[in-house]
Amino acid sequence: MLAEKYKKLTSILREMESVVVAFSGGVDSTFLLKAAYDTLGADHVLAVTAALKHIPQVS
Repeated sequence: MLAEKYKKLTSILREMESVVVAFSGGVDSTFLLKAAYDTLGADHVLAVTAALKHIPQVS
């Protein structure tokens, strides 16, 4: 079942051709970033984070 869900995710990513991932450093965004990188390659994936006063920073 998980393999089917991962296959669906990679299929969606391929349809998008390139993506920007809002990367928080948590498990979910890390997993999505890795799946996107493996599926599309570094030239088609951009990870972004935010450094704002109201968002706690992890040291």
